[in-house]
Amino acid sequence: MKPLANFLSSSYSQMPPITWHLLVNRTIQRNNTSCSAASLCIALNGLISLGLPELLEKPLEEPQVLDMLPESNLRRNLSEGKGGATLDQITEMASQALEALGVSSFTVTRNYLDEPNGRYLENFRKDLAYSAENRNSVIIANYHQGVATGKDYTHGHHAPVAPIDSNLLQLCVVDPSMDRSPFIIDTDHLCRAMATRDNTAGFNRGYTKIVIEGI
Repeated sequence: MKPLANFLSSSYSQMPPITWHLLVNRTIQRNNTSCSAASLCIALNGLISLGLPELLEKPLEEPQVLDMLPESNLRRNLSEGKGGATLDQITEMASQALEALGVSSFTVTRNYLDEPNGRYLENFRKDLAYSAENRNSVIIANYHQGVATGKDYTHGHHAPVAPIDSNLLQLCVVDPSMDRSPFIIDTDHLCRAMATRDNTAGFNRGYTKIVIEGI
């Protein structure tokens, strides 16, 4: 049998393979603050199914990802819905999960967005292009819900993102929310939503880039 994501990516070649693999591996967060753990499940499951399918017998789930976290307060808060993760924390969570899975060579980088001028948008598009063209990279965005959706939300959110075509003007946000589905957004609009202050962390939001070397 051919994996559904591989079939879709070969049949509809305009959309990059990573986008299909994220959509097929979408999971829903277990509580209001566990979007970081759910996004990691989607991102890692999508990336591994695309480039390292032999690494996992079955997809990762939230409890497994949380069990990989050595920091007990963060693990407890996410599992109990008492608080969310910052951009720094989800970046560290990604590294811890990859180490626990036995991945020997990888890089995980956090990228803060200040004002969304040309330089930040250009850098983000470069990372998107790399993810679209290679089998070893995925991006998780940390953005302001209200700015991104135009609705009356005041908090931040995590979700994997990937291009829908080669021009990188629009992205698919593979939202793990309980009350929303994946959606399409203009790339510069998402940049504005990421270039917002996270008062809990004390710095702007942005995105985490995960690269597994050698695949």
